[in-house]
Amino acid sequence: MHVLVCEDDPAARFVIKRWLSSTLGCTVTDCEDGVQALDLLSSRPFDLAVLDLDLPRLHGIEVVEAVRGSDDVSDLPIVILSHERSQDVVRKLVDLGVSDYLIKPLRAQTVRDRIGPLLARRRGRSAATAQANARLCAETPALLVDGDANFRHVFTSVASQFGAVIAAESGAEALALYRRTPVDLVFIGEQLGIMGAEGLIRKIREAETQGTVFVKVGALDAGAAADAFLTTIPRPFVPEALATALKPFVYVAGPLTAFNEMAPHIEACLSSSVVQVFGMMTGLDAREAAVGAESVTPAVVSSVTLTANSAFLLDVDLVMPTAIARDVTAKMFGCGDDELDEEGILSTSGELSNMVNGRIDAWLKAQSLTSSFTLPAPRNLPDGETLPPIEPGAGLVRAFTVDGHATPLLLRLAVRRPD
Repeated sequence: MHVLVCEDDPAARFVIKRWLSSTLGCTVTDCEDGVQALDLLSSRPFDLAVLDLDLPRLHGIEVVEAVRGSDDVSDLPIVILSHERSQDVVRKLVDLGVSDYLIKPLRAQTVRDRIGPLLARRRGRSAATAQANARLCAETPALLVDGDANFRHVFTSVASQFGAVIAAESGAEALALYRRTPVDLVFIGEQLGIMGAEGLIRKIREAETQGTVFVKVGALDAGAAADAFLTTIPRPFVPEALATALKPFVYVAGPLTAFNEMAPHIEACLSSSVVQVFGMMTGLDAREAAVGAESVTPAVVSSVTLTANSAFLLDVDLVMPTAIARDVTAKMFGCGDDELDEEGILSTSGELSNMVNGRIDAWLKAQSLTSSFTLPAPRNLPDGETLPPIEPGAGLVRAFTVDGHATPLLLRLAVRRPD
């Protein structure tokens, strides 16, 4: 991964370069002002840019505006570094589509936790591109590796309803099978033997001719490279539960499938939009999690409809459990929990939904689609009242853990054709 670091303080620039190279294994090019940054961005490809906000010659905001207005690098992930804590400044940068906003002084742990996942998503773009073909189907097999014979039997029995599967009991056997029969989709389970997940993925990366999608089944091994996996699914032995976990990898005809043909990989856009908006605006740690229920209560729901190319309507629901909604509102207003009222909580939900959908709207436009979206409509979802389920092929649900809250935040997408 090639990262540009633009920082006018030589000592800070040196430390950031060292952390990126030693902690995340990046190749780093550095410069000290905004003009140099734009010159470098126009002369060679980068996977991410880390910019100080108060740059000489050309301010950081001006650099971001120039990048977002460029045809060549408009989708480049940008991380801003600053001492500035004003929410007005953060909101402007969110509107410009920066990937994260880090308060100085920066620490090595922050680089790992906040910049690491951005690079992982960028690294996974080739895998995301391959995901359109990485489906369980009869024409091309998927590969499962897991050391438990019982789980291999359950997995192959369930997955074979949807497509062909070959199975291996160790990392070494899986590599041999891959070399004999290259596949687009690899499910990596547990108990892999001497060659663990990290070694297997590295060897497949060396042998592959196109992007291979890796899906973790069950808990991550301590030595496994988490950023190599497109996603993680549960490892149940119950066939019905496993079939549900495999649902994202099954081709189902419907409006979402049709929309994905026009704008592939909306899933990645949804995930990054939530993680980045919540991280920047609230300072709370939002991370994607396994989806349980499609609805949580009590909650605050903020709904928006996006129109894409006049051909599809995207109904997006941001579903915040009440505890998360109160926590987020207190963070954004800088007040105590006892000072919150319903109007403020609903207003915060609407504002966050507006920013999340603004990023989705920008992503759609980057796919050369016309796009617009309605104003948010936040409302309370009382305990016991559920949102309607999303039919297979018509949409999806993404779940996110937020700090220490037990109940996850949900982002629901339902795709439909205009009447």
